Amino acid sequence: MNRSYNAIQILELRLSVEVEMGGMAAERRTEEQMEEITKCMISMEEKGKNGEDSISEDFAFHKAIANASGNPYFVRLIEYIGSGVIPAREMITQYSNSFNNEKLLSVIQGEHRQIWRAIKNHDKSSAREAIKEHLGNSINRHIQIKEQHSAAS
Repeated sequence: MNRSYNAIQILELRLSVEVEMGGMAAERRTEEQMEEITKCMISMEEKGKNGEDSISEDFAFHKAIANASGNPYFVRLIEYIGSGVIPAREMITQYSNSFNNEKLLSVIQGEHRQIWRAIKNHDKSSAREAIKEHLGNSINRHIQIKEQHSAAS
């Protein structure tokens, strides 16, 4: 099994868990937890603007949402998956000729902003939808990358 396929499987697992996790975070989060989610998102954006890798910030963002859900088992699951929570971006730069990396990172960051906004507004339904869209789009991006890699091999 190759790394791209593993990333897709991890994204499928995340989709089945994080939709509800995000809804719970929107419903239960405290102001302090929202500040942490915001801090993670801003840090992720700054790294992206500087052309730096933001995988650890992306992971922290998802972990902060897990924490805001109020269910410690979500946090434990995110920690257990570890860096696998954020599929390796080098796949995109290594295998994909059709993606403009800056544009792609901007799209991903826009998806993160939708999640952030819904949680900030205590909008459970919108949080679920934003996470479903983000992870669904991530799965589709990885399928495209896998297909391009297969065609190039």
